[in-house]
Amino acid sequence: MWWIDAQCHLDYEVFQSTGKCPLSHWLPHANLMACIVTAIDPSSLHTLPKLSKQYDQIFYTLGLHPLWIKEDVDSVLNLMEDKVKDLIQHDKKCLGLGEIGLDFYHDNIRQSHILKQQQIDVFDRQLSWLSEVDGAVVIHCRKAHDQVIRSLRELQVERGIVHAFNGSIEQAKRYLDLGFKLSFGGAMTYAGARRIHALARFVPSDGYVIESDAPDLPPSWLAPHHGQVNRDLLKEQLDMSFENSLSVNSSLEIPRIAQYMAFLRQVPLQQIAQESVYNTINVFQLPMQCRDTES
Repeated sequence: MWWIDAQCHLDYEVFQSTGKCPLSHWLPHANLMACIVTAIDPSSLHTLPKLSKQYDQIFYTLGLHPLWIKEDVDSVLNLMEDKVKDLIQHDKKCLGLGEIGLDFYHDNIRQSHILKQQQIDVFDRQLSWLSEVDGAVVIHCRKAHDQVIRSLRELQVERGIVHAFNGSIEQAKRYLDLGFKLSFGGAMTYAGARRIHALARFVPSDGYVIESDAPDLPPSWLAPHHGQVNRDLLKEQLDMSFENSLSVNSSLEIPRIAQYMAFLRQVPLQQIAQESVYNTINVFQLPMQCRDTES
């Protein structure tokens, strides 16, 4: 079976030639049709186009993550805007914007109208770029889904994914109504993640994608303190194999994350492979050569 990682950070140091798990050691041999690497800061304007030229599987998005906003954010966005729009328009590997959004999780932000409004302004400005170029959006959101949905509606953005979605069923429906897909990853594989389990069972077959968020948000079997216990349990419960698993979270975990979703939805793994690949291709408008999903 072939897979797509809908959201990851394969540009991080751990995956570079001098890192712990170099891409060259595993990506060329993996059953991965595409890995969508999302940006967090302006340095990605240079690093991600270069990385995408090194590996056929790597596609990317660009933007400013809400937790990377600095005091000089206006000048940063001024420098980014034309370059981002140019790459979306002319580089087939550049699929749109991301990882952008709102993060009101931390108390100092949640309790500050000024900091929240700054994030909203930065998010809205980046979304406005899509009025001139056609691209998808990878949304980062914590404790701010209603505002994100409001911005998407007001700026008429209708294509993208919600990274690591953990909102309510009602919010899920509103994203789906806008044309967005909900992205499920390692957080879904923890026994206590009941809300995400309910979402994974609820989401329609055309409404989800699968991500690793590598190397962040590891699945339960790579958890720092209980990883081996979880591995043993999943081997027994799901006959899950960990043969090619690395020491850190990577795109190689996509089939295992999908296996957990198949378990939750009570469907064959092949069905999850077909649906998730098809949904990711469509929402990001990946090139036609990525459409062959046969094993």
